[in-house]
Amino acid sequence: MLNLSEEIYRRRNMAVEGKGEAGPPRDGEDEILFLVTQAILQDYTDVVRAVSTGEKDQAILERLAARIISERGYTLQGGYQGTVKDVLDNLLRYGPLQDFIDDPAVTDIFVNGPQNIYKRVHDQDIFCPEIRFRDDRHLEQYIRAVLARVGRRITQAECLVDARDVRNHLRINAGIPPAAKTPYLCIRKHIVTNFTAEDFRRSGTFTPEIEEFLALALRARLNTLIAGPTGSGKTTLMRFLASHFIPDDERIVVMEEEEELRIPHRNLVALEAKKKAGEDDVEITLDDLVRNGLRMAMRRMLLGEFRGKEAFALIRA
Repeated sequence: MLNLSEEIYRRRNMAVEGKGEAGPPRDGEDEILFLVTQAILQDYTDVVRAVSTGEKDQAILERLAARIISERGYTLQGGYQGTVKDVLDNLLRYGPLQDFIDDPAVTDIFVNGPQNIYKRVHDQDIFCPEIRFRDDRHLEQYIRAVLARVGRRITQAECLVDARDVRNHLRINAGIPPAAKTPYLCIRKHIVTNFTAEDFRRSGTFTPEIEEFLALALRARLNTLIAGPTGSGKTTLMRFLASHFIPDDERIVVMEEEEELRIPHRNLVALEAKKKAGEDDVEITLDDLVRNGLRMAMRRMLLGEFRGKEAFALIRA
């Protein structure tokens, strides 16, 4: 069966060859991918998100990319199917950062500018000169594509965005001008690791005496605060303590901005905050969750992270 879009693409290429034109230079290929990706992001962000989350078939996005390529008569060395694939890789995967996403040793990715990219491995930030974006415009489009697949937008009016890629367990923070001097992107990988007591002792997190003290404190239901900088292991430690030292017959309510704890406990209810998705939508904050949790006849309240007025709600409780 003849594919009309592919036939149009093929005939246009033949016409270019007949005129003796060489087609776009190598630099032009990146520009073509940029323009096709930009055209889709501008008018079809909802389609990108639906395909990314599995709500719609990828073939819909393939046909959309094919139509734009054919209508504009773009030509890439990879041919028609190769061009469509490159566009979809731009939209549905993480492109030049995908290898870092796939590498379990990489915990964070920092894009500080078009040619200023770092990865964090074993708590060390490593400069990656092999990864680069063409300019600020290219990086900003990449950020828009990343946010589109998780159903978020970034604009000059809302130029700082905190988002989450649930399927890949990523936390994403991004900014563009005017708030940021140059577009930036931070990707934090949330890796669920179930450490044993021996792992914590071996890493120096605590001694056997401290472990015994923590066990007694939790069994006595003392209020416990775990504090530390990003990536210091607060969530991992909290998951360990809750999993090992809270009895199964004690009801737990877990409240988080983003689901991270995932505690294996039978008598548990997990609540998650929700951002406002539209004018008619309602935002649910951590403060709302705390006040709701107080009505749930729980024995334990676990708050995954707090830095706002929900702290006062806890103190009052």
